[in-house]
Amino acid sequence: WTQILDIIMSNTKRSWSGDAEMQGLFEELCKRETTHAKEVFSAKLKALVNIAFKYQNEFKMVVYEVESFIKKTAIQNKIFGLYIIDSICRKSRSLNSKEKDLYS
Repeated sequence: WTQILDIIMSNTKRSWSGDAEMQGLFEELCKRETTHAKEVFSAKLKALVNIAFKYQNEFKMVVYEVESFIKKTAIQNKIFGLYIIDSICRKSRSLNSKEKDLYS
């Protein structure tokens, strides 16, 4: 199913408003000097979560970008993707009721 989703999304991939912001933060997150500084990492993580909620009307694209990051990044950076998913889901659950929760 993920291969089919990748094919569909690559054929219909449109530029959405938060794409550049998320890609920039993903790139900064993967830099070596960023990965060792806990304060810098948590700031980048909070920024990514805020972007996810800023563009929550395009939640499918946000989820696709995070999934793509996890698939394409180096092995040592995959854990960051899981931290991103965890943070988005936790904030989503705390802010929204179960009926309106888009990310969990």
